Amino acid sequence: HLAAVKKFLGDRSPPRPLVRTAGSLTTLASIEMNLTDYDASRVNHHIISSPRFQTLKEQLINLTHEERVNIPALGVGRADLIIAGIAFIEAIMERWNYEAFITVDAGLLEGAWIKASQQQSS
Repeated sequence: HLAAVKKFLGDRSPPRPLVRTAGSLTTLASIEMNLTDYDASRVNHHIISSPRFQTLKEQLINLTHEERVNIPALGVGRADLIIAGIAFIEAIMERWNYEAFITVDAGLLEGAWIKASQQQSS
């Protein structure tokens, strides 16, 4: 999939900063903040640096499935998925030399709604 993104970008630089929404990114932010209950207001706009991401990656990869399940911010439903999500995030960060990413809880639907409302008012 990264090849398709590279083809789409052509000679243009990828957008800066790297902003990611939902899924593994917000889960990593929750883990980093030691949240026991998900709090969108705290996760939204949280920045994770590349060194901190690498530390989180190593910590999570070195845990067993059972140990990951016991992380309050992770739980049963994401204990396996987080590893694939980490691989995806790492590939993007390495491919385009991102030094950090910003987590955004406001989803794509909200962004589409804002863009559509802005276009209607212009």
